[in-house]
Amino acid sequence: MIPTWHADTAVLAAYAEDRLDPAGAASVEAHLLACASCRAACAATVDGDELAAMWEDIAAVVDAPSVPWSERLLRSFGVRESTARLVAATPALRGAWLFAVAIAVGFAVVAAYARNGDPTVFLWLAPLVPLAGVAGAYGPAVDPLYEIGVSTPTYGLRLLLLRTIAVASAAALVLVPATLALPDLELIDVAWLLPTMAIALGTLALASFVGPIRASIVVAATWLALVPVSVLLARPHRSLMADQFFVFRPAAQVACLIVAVAAAIVVSARRHAFEVALPR
Repeated sequence: MIPTWHADTAVLAAYAEDRLDPAGAASVEAHLLACASCRAACAATVDGDELAAMWEDIAAVVDAPSVPWSERLLRSFGVRESTARLVAATPALRGAWLFAVAIAVGFAVVAAYARNGDPTVFLWLAPLVPLAGVAGAYGPAVDPLYEIGVSTPTYGLRLLLLRTIAVASAAALVLVPATLALPDLELIDVAWLLPTMAIALGTLALASFVGPIRASIVVAATWLALVPVSVLLARPHRSLMADQFFVFRPAAQVACLIVAVAAAIVVSARRHAFEVALPR
């Protein structure tokens, strides 16, 4: 419907200069939506340069990409913007992954209380937490920037290690407080640390041959297979189930350290494998 009245020039000028009260400004805005003549008159009262600058500010806010929290955090520590963006693109650094990890670890802690302080469930779950992140840290099947980044000098082993460290650090933010929350905190409650290192580095070493997804599946299956093997080798006089698993005993912990060192050597020796397109 065409308006039967028009706003006064002084009113339009006051509106353009933001001198009207909220009710008056709302009335003028409602009228301008339906009246082309008053819109033209109002535009004539506005400084063109000021209006252009205003639209530039609006466009800058609207068009600016959303920067994830992980990228902002890395940049706050002095990491270059390009590197921070590539690391922040790791799927495992998204809030949904961290939330899922926190829920799973929380249930493991609750299970320890329900089993009279036995941390077995937590100890078996903890090393798999960073492994899930490593599986999604690098490779064509999971990385949205893989095809673009693989042709740049930033990609390769350096980025893979940066992403792995970032994922491990994020996992530690969940696992360390969960460890401290376990009932009757004992030395065995931190027995997941060395297996975690061995699993993560072992996955990286195997990934240089078969890709990160397949490597993660193989390593996770191997870790989980130790459960029945440990039960078969258990000593019946031990009270806690966690004490019955040989992988949490001192000798096995030393073995995990040796595996981690050996895997790190393999990763270094095969670093060229990460400079080319990896298998899915």
